Amino acid sequence: MATVRFSKEFKDSILKNARAVFKSREKSVDDALPNKWGDTVYDIVFADFIPALNNVPTEFLSMQDTFRFGGFVEVDTLQSVSFSMPLSSKRPFPSGDNLPSGLETKVKRVGYYNNEFKLRDLPEFADFKTELLAWQVRKAEVAKQEREFVSAVQKVIESHATLAPALKMWPPLWDLVNEEYRDRHREVVERVKPSEKVQALEEEGINLSALTATVVAHKLTK
Repeated sequence: MATVRFSKEFKDSILKNARAVFKSREKSVDDALPNKWGDTVYDIVFADFIPALNNVPTEFLSMQDTFRFGGFVEVDTLQSVSFSMPLSSKRPFPSGDNLPSGLETKVKRVGYYNNEFKLRDLPEFADFKTELLAWQVRKAEVAKQEREFVSAVQKVIESHATLAPALKMWPPLWDLVNEEYRDRHREVVERVKPSEKVQALEEEGINLSALTATVVAHKLTK
């Protein structure tokens, strides 16, 4: 009777499913992106120019309903962060590649003829920066948890040639197996001795109980 061997395709499907365990957590973090600061940031950046901008016919200005944030110039971890922040209404932005005199002390334009701005690390932006840094930490932590979980699952499947002994050692692996491989497994009867494999993985720092908790938590949030 044939056994269900861990082919590359099979392993890849399991690792893909392992990554999917974290999709809801990633979405939760992404949904918490601090992008509600558009009007506040706009008012700080253009505080000295709003009266003048409001007196210029809109035909001469770039009217936009989002503030395109391109990161913080002097904050290493936030230099490559970029996203759009909605504004409560369309508001005027300076046209052309030259910023009004004095504006460079607050922002740096990203590219030419582009209304994406990097903010200077000023006290006026401290609250926004604090919230953004906290969000970045949460996002990095979820990414770290995903990498560790996927790496541990990979070590579990790499420690066996076939599915049955891997399931014997760690039953929640079943939740990461696609239906086509489950059908094949149901046709197989195989004797296994997982104790030595478990000990070897534990020596590598793989906590099967922690892996199980991650899978169970994912099932509860589906």
